[in-house]
Amino acid sequence: MPFKRKLISIDELEAVKLQLIKTENAYNESLLKLHQLEDSLKLRAPLEGRFTRRTVFEGQDVDRGEVIGYIVDTRHLRVVGTAFPRHEYTEIKGKKAVIYTGDGLSVHGTVKNVLTERAPSGGVRVWIESGDIDRALRVGESVRGIIVLRTDRNALSVPERAVVYDEHGRPLVFIRTKDNQYVRWPIRVGVLSGGSVEGISGISEADEVVIEGAYELFYRDFNRTFRVAD
Repeated sequence: MPFKRKLISIDELEAVKLQLIKTENAYNESLLKLHQLEDSLKLRAPLEGRFTRRTVFEGQDVDRGEVIGYIVDTRHLRVVGTAFPRHEYTEIKGKKAVIYTGDGLSVHGTVKNVLTERAPSGGVRVWIESGDIDRALRVGESVRGIIVLRTDRNALSVPERAVVYDEHGRPLVFIRTKDNQYVRWPIRVGVLSGGSVEGISGISEADEVVIEGAYELFYRDFNRTFRVAD
């Protein structure tokens, strides 16, 4: 059987090539529009960080300017805390702060801002920042701390392990007397730093403070005072 093949002219071939180019261009243009549409559906954050909480759910309608989530810049952290100044008008902005972590680490910072908003507990909200905070703390970590309102170069300090807190949370130390008796002595403590506690009042340079075994002495007295009758 003879083989038959239909040939096209050069003009027809060029027309097909032109149509192919137009089709490819139309496809690329549609693909570009699709990418632009997908890109327009994405929300742009004002900074790089960690998305910590969202306030909307999938499919919810939102208005322009509405808050839909919270982002934390992990390179620049701050401690957001509640302070309770003894006096209403105590100036704490710009004061130094000492932050204590759960594993015993102390981190120093500065009170950068005091918000006008009151906490439900009645305290004032403060922002504490520093390079140490950026390096040592983590997002969402719970800490405690103090704000240093003033410093006293003449204040005494004792090792942290010498300070005992009684059943009411009040600090005290044990002092050895001249006749080798151990006396419970209440003190006021200040800044904790480097394993030492500032003794604001209650002790003097002449006092011999018990450093090792303070809690053993406390529990010995505690058991003696609150011993259950036979």
